[in-house]
Amino acid sequence: MPRAAVRACREAWRGLVGVPMAVVHGDPGPGNIRVTPSGVGFLDWDEARVDHVDLDLADLPIPVLPAARQARARAAVHAWEAACGWRIENDYARRRLADLKITRRAGEGR
Repeated sequence: MPRAAVRACREAWRGLVGVPMAVVHGDPGPGNIRVTPSGVGFLDWDEARVDHVDLDLADLPIPVLPAARQARARAAVHAWEAACGWRIENDYARRRLADLKITRRAGEGR
């Protein structure tokens, strides 16, 4: 991973300082959420881990965090995906780095 990309990822992750940690799902997209009359359930827990709670909240189908916190969380998610996929899914990782740049600009009001 190029040094500039590593720096961008680390900067994005610093945005999570102070965010509580707990068990997170890891992939709470629409395909893994079921809503029934008796409540909400999550499927496909293969990416579950202890991590910053905002990582899951940033991936929900509708924003639930205040705008600035949402932007920091989205940036951290893009950075995570880029870093994890760099060696095995380089094109995907590069797209996530591009998403990180866009998210950071939007979060800064540019």
